[in-house]
Amino acid sequence: MGKSWQTTKPVFDDLLLRLPATLELITFGLLGALLIGIPLGVISAHRKRGIISKVADYYGLFAGALPDFWLALVLILFFYTIFGFAPSPIGRLDLTVIAPAQVTGFLTVDCLIAGNWRAFRSAAAHLVLPVLTLALVNAGPILKMTLSSMDRMLSAHFSVYEELCGLPRLMIVRNAFRNALPSVITIVSVLYGYLLGGAVLVEIVFSWGGAGQYAVQGVLNSDFNPVLGFVLFSSVFSLFVYLAVDLIYLAIDPRIRG
Repeated sequence: MGKSWQTTKPVFDDLLLRLPATLELITFGLLGALLIGIPLGVISAHRKRGIISKVADYYGLFAGALPDFWLALVLILFFYTIFGFAPSPIGRLDLTVIAPAQVTGFLTVDCLIAGNWRAFRSAAAHLVLPVLTLALVNAGPILKMTLSSMDRMLSAHFSVYEELCGLPRLMIVRNAFRNALPSVITIVSVLYGYLLGGAVLVEIVFSWGGAGQYAVQGVLNSDFNPVLGFVLFSSVFSLFVYLAVDLIYLAIDPRIRG
């Protein structure tokens, strides 16, 4: 991949150093989006006339039109500048905290392995605002896909038959969700691959020091080797994500195994 004239190091080494920071951010961000989007989608499909369904409809529209970098700046304004709850957006750790030895690259996990609780608290605190930003923005597509898939499954013949047989409503919803899972997993895989490059602006706002910020600096400074290396890494990462999704399909859908 050549060398970066900014760091004077091989691009491969730079990406190996910075990519875990990006993966940690987007992984926790996607988990947060799942915790928001899936329950809202299931409850909205289960109770279409409830207050949660109305809130979910407006939230799905709002999240789809919300710029992530703007939301990040708003969260920093309120939770750091005004209220002082969050740490300063200057990276993954406080300046006075020493990072543990890199094992997995996920700073929170490495802190737990090293038993460094001070560093773990600092790393977790620095994760809150960027993860919340990605979760709030990307929960919208997950919510919409879950809702549409659950609507189809709850109106399908097997759900109608289960209702006629007198099965509890929660059991019917649970069975419908199991059949809606492939569609939900598909949108999650697409979002995971997208976030690797889509979280670039969030990385810049929070000075995260990940691979996305590294690629943007390469663009701004006409250092093209980091950009090409990042594109290559992103492509390989997406291939592995789609392979994992195919294996998950095989595990959850008995029709494929048959």
